[in-house]
Amino acid sequence: MKTTEINQSIIGKRCECMFTGMMVKGIITEIEDCKYSVNVKVVFDSPQQWGDDMYEHDWTWGRKSDEFGPLKYLKLIE
Repeated sequence: MKTTEINQSIIGKRCECMFTGMMVKGIITEIEDCKYSVNVKVVFDSPQQWGDDMYEHDWTWGRKSDEFGPLKYLKLIE
């Protein structure tokens, strides 16, 4: 998704996002619209392991000036 497509109406929707190079499914629970970026918190359907650590959620983000960041891989699941 693009930073301009992010708004409060997508909170609670199912999505797929990039985490450690893999596409992971989850639910959007929070959005932060900062001066330079848009951040979307995704709570994963199941915990994801990266090394010795387990992650239940992650923030996917996109820079407003040029759309750089993993937000471009976020897609809603209908």
